[in-house]
Amino acid sequence: MKLGCSRLRLCGYFFLCLSAFWMLATVDQPNGQRLGCPTKCGDVDIPFPFGIGEQCALHAGFNLSCPTINSTTKPLAGNIEVTKISVPDGKAWIKTHMSKQCYDPTTRRMNYSDAWLNMRNTPFWLSEVDNI
Repeated sequence: MKLGCSRLRLCGYFFLCLSAFWMLATVDQPNGQRLGCPTKCGDVDIPFPFGIGEQCALHAGFNLSCPTINSTTKPLAGNIEVTKISVPDGKAWIKTHMSKQCYDPTTRRMNYSDAWLNMRNTPFWLSEVDNI
């Protein structure tokens, strides 16, 4: 039996059906948030593509954990605290150590404390203008 449609046309119908199904499946989900995934960790909103756990994040670069440390629940990217996320601005704010140089008048020497952050293999970089 020969089909009256080409395979390309059938693939097109299949794609449209899958697209329509996907739209219906996510219609109640805010901004593409995955079903069953938390949208908040402590006081921080967690918008998609970020997510608490690998199953909720777009990919590993957006995966956060949400532990309670000293009675405070906070989102972490690895061991770095995330304090705010704005998808429309394309920014995430973090708390991390800062490098410092202090003069010690007793020893008449400079004390250096260098901080670094390895952001290789991540979708992020440090802002040149938004650092405090």
